Order: sequence, then C-alpha cells, then structure tokens
Amino acid sequence: MKSFFPALLLLVSQSVFAGTPAPAPGEAVILQRTLALKAAGKISSAYWSVQHSVCMVQLDLPLFPKGEQMPEAPSIQVWLLKSDGTAIAKINKPHVVAVEKDAWERPTIDYVFAPTAAEDAVAVVVQVDGEFLVESLTAEPEHVESSGGDPPRIAPQFRGVIK
Repeated sequence: MKSFFPALLLLVSQSVFAGTPAPAPGEAVILQRTLALKAAGKISSAYWSVQHSVCMVQLDLPLFPKGEQMPEAPSIQVWLLKSDGTAIAKINKPHVVAVEKDAWERPTIDYVFAPTAAEDAVAVVVQVDGEFLVESLTAEPEHVESSGGDPPRIAPQFRGVIK
C-alpha cells in the first residue's frame, strides 16, 4: 500500500480538505456519517457516506506542510462487515488524494463499496499498523448529514436519520 500512496497524489476541491467526503462528479451524497475511528498521528478523521451508485469509507490522514515531502503513510486496511461476519468486497483499490489549502496538505484515502453496502454493512473495521479499530454502523450515529433524496435501499439503522 505504501508504494501507491505518492503515485496517486491528486489535487481536488476544498470540500475534501474541509473534512467531508466528496461525492462522485455530479452525484449527491444521500447520507454522510462522521465515524469515531481515529489513530493518533495516523488517522485524523473518518467518514461513512452513501450515494446512489456507491458507498464509501473516507480516512483523512494528518496534515503536513505544503511543499514538504508527504510523510510515509501508515499501513491501512478497511473492511465493511455484514451481520454474518463476512466482509463486503471493495469495488476498486483505495483512492488516494491530497488536497492543498493555504500552507497545508491533507492526504485522504477513499475505500469504495457497492451501493448494496448501505443495506448490508453493520460494522466498519480499520487496521492501522496492526491496530484494529471497529465501529458499529447499526448504533445511533453521533453525527449524520443528509443532502436529501430517496435512496434505492438504506439499512434500517439509517432510515430514522435521513432527512
């Protein structure tokens, strides 16, 4: 994973830098939830979002000064789990972007899953340098944002929070 990190460095809009997952071009975010997953010096924030065509886990890595070499990324793996304990397959390799703002850059890694994950996922598991972080997606979220719209399928844990 470390070898692809610098190779996929791209600049994107300031909305990603601000700490919110950027939807696919032309696609609205149906649901966005801030996750409590953090690892000091390795993951500064995490988000779960549902769109019509994909579901996504976004991990924001710590800021670093613009113009300096990007710090080596930690070893990270992400799984979404179903209620039977099986993992939901990602639909592509993790997508890495770095966003510039003022004198800083923020690396972000997006893990993309099929839209059925909105219905099937009950937990997200993140492994960071051998440490496992787990968060239930069925518990009442601390922070949920919705851009409206009526998703084709949303898991029962989200039905009460979508505006």
